[in-house]
Amino acid sequence: MTNDGREGDLLSLPVQEDKMRRYRPITAIMLILLFGLTVVAIATKVSSLTVMPGNIEAKTAAGASKFKVTGTTGDMAGARDFALTRNCTIGGTLTVTGVTTLASAIDLDAGITVDTNHFVVHGTTGISSVKSTATDTYNFLSNGDSITTGDCFRICGTSAMGTDGYWIRVLDDDTEVFSLKRTAQNTSLAAITGALTVSTTLAVTGTSTLTGNTAVTGTLTTTGATVLNGGLTMDTNKFTVANTSGDTLIAGSLAANGGIACDTNAFTVADITGDTLIAGTLTLTGAQTSTGLANLNGGIAVDTDGFTVNGTNWATAIKSVQATALCVGAGGSTDPVLTVDASTGSQKSGMKITGGTTTGTTALQAISNGATVGVTIDGKAAGTVGINTAAATAGQVTIGNTTALLGLRVNGPLFVKGGTSTPIVKMTVSAHDTQTATLLAAELLGGICSQNSKTGASTATLDTGANITTAVTALGVTTATGDSFTCTYANIGNQTVTITAASGATLVPTTATVATLRNAILTFVCTGANTWVCYVTISGANT
Repeated sequence: MTNDGREGDLLSLPVQEDKMRRYRPITAIMLILLFGLTVVAIATKVSSLTVMPGNIEAKTAAGASKFKVTGTTGDMAGARDFALTRNCTIGGTLTVTGVTTLASAIDLDAGITVDTNHFVVHGTTGISSVKSTATDTYNFLSNGDSITTGDCFRICGTSAMGTDGYWIRVLDDDTEVFSLKRTAQNTSLAAITGALTVSTTLAVTGTSTLTGNTAVTGTLTTTGATVLNGGLTMDTNKFTVANTSGDTLIAGSLAANGGIACDTNAFTVADITGDTLIAGTLTLTGAQTSTGLANLNGGIAVDTDGFTVNGTNWATAIKSVQATALCVGAGGSTDPVLTVDASTGSQKSGMKITGGTTTGTTALQAISNGATVGVTIDGKAAGTVGINTAAATAGQVTIGNTTALLGLRVNGPLFVKGGTSTPIVKMTVSAHDTQTATLLAAELLGGICSQNSKTGASTATLDTGANITTAVTALGVTTATGDSFTCTYANIGNQTVTITAASGATLVPTTATVATLRNAILTFVCTGANTWVCYVTISGANT
């Protein structure tokens, strides 16, 4: 192509010799482009090829630039396709505005950069990065498949996720086999669909929801709370935690070699000793067996107040309405040594045992919330009741006290065996120093009445039958027909005394005189309400 615009002529370079020397770099570039290349095919016709100071440029007749080499930078630009059939070295920037087709492998040893940082491949390390706001950042598709059907691996940008979108999604024949998805409530990882196998350590610092099967062959470490609302099942039934109740079943052994501490000190098991501390209430619904010593230092309470032991003073109480409320013996309630019967309706009284000192007295006493309560001691059938019968016992048996003087009442026969001496009976002597005397009921019950008769004929009048009944009743005895007592009358004076009876009392014989210095045995027998018969037996003279 010539400078006059004609085509087909040999290339001419109308450049002055001195300018060639000035622009040797441009000339070198031109020679490389024109003679070093086997073929440079420009796909359009040009009207001129101009070598300017520092540049080489091909233009059309209309002045449009089709090919240009900038001398100062070495940049080369072409408006149309061109082909390089031989090796070509470009020291500057190659700018291609159209589609570039590489028919063979291309070596980009320095790396790749697209639009500064949108797609970068590091030339040394090979590290790749993609900066994109497009719907799909990465889409790896099988032949003929799309991002919604068939087989694909898809990495989505933020604009594609929406409210409930995917970060990573893998399809296998239209079936989703793996995905990382976010939700509107949580912009972090929310769900993994499909089986997830972790062969190394998995660290989860936030809340995780696993809706599918999860297999962890390595260590799973969670630094936050783990919520397993569906319960736990390990090896079918080896370790289970019920979903709703939280009931826990361990089929094998539980080894906690470092000890156990629940809520700091609510439930603790010491590491070495195994000492166990329960700060709250321990509820046991089944049978419990303890082979060692049980220390219950806080006391015992069975069914609130059924059986209690005070943890401070160890006072023990048993609440029961059973005939066998307390049984002690080798057979328990069968043939016991001791039985406490609490089955009496509206039971309010009982027995109290008070211990004594080393030389003191042990007391057995009736107790009641009422004013008066009695005590009975009975043998079984014809069995006898013995008091102070042990051979080694040498003490006396005392019945009654010195204040009430109520004495002893024997309903049946009384046998007194005094051993080497006769029984000793304490009596009260009532003395009358007068010619005429009235023997009061209390004096008659005292056992002995004496009268110093004087001056002339004397009399001794018995108390009335009503007064005698009142005096006997005051001793705690309810009189009945046949009850009797005896009193000795002694005339110690110098006159004869005639014994007379008041109302309610009858003498037998009807006339009874006691000579001076003689005695009479007065035997009183109750014959009815406030009526008594006095049998008089007069003795011989006193000497």
